[in-house]
Amino acid sequence: MAIEINPKTSLFAEDAAHVSGDPGIMPLAVQDADTASAALAGAAGDYAPLQADSNGRLFVNGVLYSDTGTAVQVQNFVQAAGSTISVPGLVTRSSMNLYNTSTIDPYLNNTTATALASAARTATTSSSDLTNFNAVGVYIFFSITAVPGVHTVTLTVTAKDPIAGTYETLLTGSAESTTATKCYLLYPGAGAAANGVDVVNAFPIPRTWRVTVTHSAGSSFTYSVGIAYIL
Repeated sequence: MAIEINPKTSLFAEDAAHVSGDPGIMPLAVQDADTASAALAGAAGDYAPLQADSNGRLFVNGVLYSDTGTAVQVQNFVQAAGSTISVPGLVTRSSMNLYNTSTIDPYLNNTTATALASAARTATTSSSDLTNFNAVGVYIFFSITAVPGVHTVTLTVTAKDPIAGTYETLLTGSAESTTATKCYLLYPGAGAAANGVDVVNAFPIPRTWRVTVTHSAGSSFTYSVGIAYIL
């Protein structure tokens, strides 16, 4: 079907201001619930309609480029159903990501994680390797809830050498023999231990690190190790 456009009434000169009575051509988009369809075109070069969510907001792609100008990630940003945002017109959402020389990492806020879940242990235990995405410091909470009455446990924080795979000590806590929660802090420029922080080291936290709890003997201790990253 042919569509006629009257150039005298429908097309306007560059920088010509809108005046009352000017006509326009309304573009239409396919309403597709709150998720964009996988494809509305058969192949590259095909014409395809615009797609909108249930509120009529246009779906768009956010493209992240590396510092060399190469596109390294494409992600759909879709306003979630049931949200309270009420901005008129085109709504887009973007999230910051960081390139780690091989893949893309999300830029995270202050986050928490479990290094060692609470459990009874009788031998020296290390956490799995922990990945720090973009924090510079960390709080570590060593919570001891059951002790044998003899012997001790000591928490250390180590950084992993990315080449050799070995671990270098950044912080060593005190030998503990009673139930308690000990708080350790690694943060550049941090001052002396105070206000519930037991040990402070003014070191940044590396990308790959772990905690180890060393038992002085084979008696049972119950403890957990939680971490809280600091930007």
